[in-house]
Amino acid sequence: MYLSIRDLFERSKIYRGYLQYFDDWKDAVKTDPALFANPYVFINDIVKDIIDYTTSDIAQDYWLLILGYPGTGKSSLSIVFYKKIMENLGYTDDEIREWAYKDILYLIHEYPKRVMYHRIYIKKYNLLPKKIAHPLVLDEAHNIFDIYVDKTKDVVELLRDVYEIREWRLIHIVNTQYPNQLAKRVQQRFKSIIYLWNDVIEKGDPLWGLYEKQYERLYNKKPDTNKGFIGWAAQYKQYKAHLLMNYLSKTYTIDQPGVILRKIVPDAIFPHFFILHESGDLYQIYKKIKDFGYSTKILMREAFEIRDSARSTFMKILYKILEKYPSIIADDHGNLTEEIKIYVNKQSKLIGIENIGDVDIKQRKDSTFVVTIRKIDELLLSYIKEYYDVLAKRSAIQNIGDEIKKLGFLK
Repeated sequence: MYLSIRDLFERSKIYRGYLQYFDDWKDAVKTDPALFANPYVFINDIVKDIIDYTTSDIAQDYWLLILGYPGTGKSSLSIVFYKKIMENLGYTDDEIREWAYKDILYLIHEYPKRVMYHRIYIKKYNLLPKKIAHPLVLDEAHNIFDIYVDKTKDVVELLRDVYEIREWRLIHIVNTQYPNQLAKRVQQRFKSIIYLWNDVIEKGDPLWGLYEKQYERLYNKKPDTNKGFIGWAAQYKQYKAHLLMNYLSKTYTIDQPGVILRKIVPDAIFPHFFILHESGDLYQIYKKIKDFGYSTKILMREAFEIRDSARSTFMKILYKILEKYPSIIADDHGNLTEEIKIYVNKQSKLIGIENIGDVDIKQRKDSTFVVTIRKIDELLLSYIKEYYDVLAKRSAIQNIGDEIKKLGFLK
């Protein structure tokens, strides 16, 4: 059975049960052929526009926001965009996989470091403008840009300067389910918004065969329940994107697609469900990074009660251990073969650090502190063993201070 994108949309519950009763939607569906897009063509066209924009003679960055309630495919679609952009920038599959470990971000302290890493990378290799453009995926970005939850100095400064980093031509692929929690300066940067929702279908529906075929492409198995869905996406270009953000900043309706779509008719609609398999093996890397990010957050916040700027101290200690891992680990109890010492300039950067093992903290005459670690908690040791590969591949970001010292003052 062949169905056009328009036919498929007219069969959806959101249209049949709600939108068809409003004249603006009924007219748009019947008279605007450009409203319905082939997902493959549409994604490729957006990617081309993004690359043209960020590699032009005028230095510009690009911010794309992908919205949706849990389970709508925000992260998967983000990875598809990331992969397509990297391919169009000339990266090989192997290079894309390696860069993904640096470019997919989940933790609040990683974003400022990743932006600085890009700046250093530009200087180190003396890149021409058209070689500078590079995508980043900011997954569950309310964890990164929620200025009301986290007010550490580096994030506050980064948000203040968020307009000034455009010359570095970074392509921000941002996804979240809480757009109203994003800081205002970030909300104002988006040039395009893609809103996702699921249209639920049941086994026996005429579209079930179509769903089953795509499900197998995604997961290499048949669906094991009697319910499925067709994932839909609505794109809003810059003018409508700002109207939509203004609306969503005042009310949480992200899980009510009818309300959102009724509020503003989008510029394009496409069934993104049929392109999610394009993420390929990058999705497995994404899952590993997200699992790592979630575990890191729980480890710092819940297990060791490390807060705010003390996170950077924890990461310094962690990467000092990694420099000599595994030889620095004496036994399964976390004893170290040699002491680790780091220096901290403020007491606020020590909150919770004493909880990570056998740690001695002494204040010096100049009011700075020396931290000595002789043993790490067994939970931290287990974490290092589990995520060593991810930590190692992201080390260049975490050790950004060493690169700055090598290159000198950055103009």
